Amino acid sequence: MRKAVAIKIIYDGFMNPYNIFFGAGIRGSIDDSYRKAKAQFGIITQLPFSGEEQDSADTLKAYLSTKRSREVYQEEIEALINKEHRLRILYEQEMGKTHAQAYKKRLRDNGLSNLWFGIFDGIIIASGLTKDRLEANLSDILPKDKIDLVYVFHLK
Repeated sequence: MRKAVAIKIIYDGFMNPYNIFFGAGIRGSIDDSYRKAKAQFGIITQLPFSGEEQDSADTLKAYLSTKRSREVYQEEIEALINKEHRLRILYEQEMGKTHAQAYKKRLRDNGLSNLWFGIFDGIIIASGLTKDRLEANLSDILPKDKIDLVYVFHLK
């Protein structure tokens, strides 16, 4: 049986703020450590800290949040998305959003609007005048087990 331990933080002294400057290398390292801890445990809001890791989906979302994070944690991302199909779906949906932002601008610049598109593995693979037409096109070209990996977006 574990005994409950009361934690007290005691400080005896003056608190003076000091400006501290870090170079780009150490800033990147600190930022990477922060992102990894946040991805694994989330934001710690109370003490004592239980040390429990958060859900794999939350960890994956944190790893995918920025381009730098995706580069730094590429191996961890691969391990997660190969572990569970639901995480592969989450990965494709999150990355689809990222790719869609770039595609939307290019498509609009070329005079396209009011169309539906499907992105699979970062590439637009189908389109349609309606969402139903897009879904029909997707089912014509993709195996059924891949349909849920497609990110669908509407270009207004």
